[in-house]
Amino acid sequence: MCIRDSKGIGQLVNHFSTTLTNLHLNFTITPNLTDGGLLILGDVIRKCSNLTHITLNFYKDRISDTGVGEIARGLSSLSQLILLHLNFNECQQLTEGSVENIVNGIQECRSTLTQLSLSLWNTQENGRFSDVGLVSLS
Repeated sequence: MCIRDSKGIGQLVNHFSTTLTNLHLNFTITPNLTDGGLLILGDVIRKCSNLTHITLNFYKDRISDTGVGEIARGLSSLSQLILLHLNFNECQQLTEGSVENIVNGIQECRSTLTQLSLSLWNTQENGRFSDVGLVSLS
């Protein structure tokens, strides 16, 4: 099945919202995703309260810390999350604020989360993150 935009993802996932436990989405071939798409994605995550595994890959998307905050708000509704992999590659508008947003979002599932992978490769702040972003992870 080919889904061309974030509304399509919302429609598909809403159909399975009560039974879905794994969510793997790859946006690496569609670099047109914006914060509006992440707002929809955050809503989708909130509705799928049984999620235990999430992998999201973004590449050269036009997303900001605000959009990542929407994902984080979705994560905050998950109490059974075990694995979270987030890859933001060449998303030039992201800063260490995105790290803080994600850390704040996973507070609810800290007792169940066993794997966390956060990649911010070649973002605007690449190589210039301060201790603030790292301290928020501890």
